[in-house]
Amino acid sequence: MVFKDLARGAAASLGLLLLGACAGDMPSAPANDFVGGHPVLAVTGVATVDAQIAAGEAIFNDKNLSRLRNQSCASCHSANWGWGPPDDGSIVSLDAAFFAGSLNKARSPHFGKRKAPPAAYAAFAPVLRFDPIEGTFIGGNFWDGRATGLISGSPALDQALGPFLASNEHAFSAVCVLWEISRSRYAQLFDAGAPVKFASMPFNRIRNANNTPATIDSFCHNGAPADIPRLPRGWTEQDLTAVLPSYTHVGQVIAEFERSPKVSKFNAKFDAVLAGSEQFTPDEAAGKLLFEGRGTCESCHSSEGDVREQFTDFSYYNLGVPQHPRNGTAFIDRGLGVTVNNPAFNGFFKSSSLRNVAKVGFSATRGWGRKTYMHNGVLTSLEQVVHFYNTRDSKRCAPGVTGPLPTGPTDRRPNACWTAPEFPNTVIDFIGNIGLTELEERQIVAYMRTFTDRN
Repeated sequence: MVFKDLARGAAASLGLLLLGACAGDMPSAPANDFVGGHPVLAVTGVATVDAQIAAGEAIFNDKNLSRLRNQSCASCHSANWGWGPPDDGSIVSLDAAFFAGSLNKARSPHFGKRKAPPAAYAAFAPVLRFDPIEGTFIGGNFWDGRATGLISGSPALDQALGPFLASNEHAFSAVCVLWEISRSRYAQLFDAGAPVKFASMPFNRIRNANNTPATIDSFCHNGAPADIPRLPRGWTEQDLTAVLPSYTHVGQVIAEFERSPKVSKFNAKFDAVLAGSEQFTPDEAAGKLLFEGRGTCESCHSSEGDVREQFTDFSYYNLGVPQHPRNGTAFIDRGLGVTVNNPAFNGFFKSSSLRNVAKVGFSATRGWGRKTYMHNGVLTSLEQVVHFYNTRDSKRCAPGVTGPLPTGPTDRRPNACWTAPEFPNTVIDFIGNIGLTELEERQIVAYMRTFTDRN
């Protein structure tokens, strides 16, 4: 395969690619920038697993942990949407937008250029590593794998801590997250264990710019354009060093919540069939055979060897996805290529779990929503996704042609075509002209709908 040959050549020229890059060239996972490489402690500061899950759930839903108190983890990872973006599922949607909390008290939306990945089942991703047999990377979290887990041992922990610190998301700081949690009703869940002891954290010594005692509003929620200082005024580096390991525990309990049956349920129809309590319909059964065979879906979406199927191999591929018109042609997303500092992986994005891939939410004002797919949200239905895999090459646009994109197997428009990918030289070659019929495409979709968890 083309991408495997490219990857192996790159590995030969750069030596041990992951090990060589992660020491300096690979961007550190978000948590590592603020925790300073402190090892994850053997205890989380929460006494029991149930308390850890409860603490993680409370933090996941707490909008106070953002600059304008307008965004929680659940804002972009809604249970009603399979723990992915709410509303119509696209980043263009106001409800699914990333709010620039540090810049605008009016809460004007700041739109990202990637779709928020689902939080469900993400906690099972292993630490990022290079697989010389497959010729690609495996593990890590985020679309580009930058939550590597290399230091913490948990990509889910790294991922959970990143959005709090991102200027176009929560726009907060590690100190402010801990300060807010210390004032919350759920702080006692941490105080039941060790070593997290909020009472010993010197928040009362934090000062404003004029040296007056700071409040959490003046220091953490003032909405000023400048970032919250890494080292609070009135603190020493020793104070910061003593407090920051507790921030790691925040990521741990969020990861525990995301791993728990509250989020990663494993209770879809697929699981019931596996357990022998239900049966697939004829179309679902036919779709399963295609998914595992000629459709090539299982090449990327099977956690083979695991007791519980997660429908991902945790790897990265360049599928040749069209650019999203919203992002413009000037924007080029290198994806994994940035994380591993290697152009052989430009355009590679994580193969996410297909659990809940069909789940959409309902609102009284808008009815059933629309879900989007791929790292940039450019495709808007499962039918369109399967049709893209089937016809990416056979319906590729001529040079300079900009679509419109085919909507699915019933789209008869002669000018409908798949626009050019950003990095054509690293596109995988085992999809794009599979030769599925319209019926076979629909059967694969029917099978994937059995992956939806039940409430």
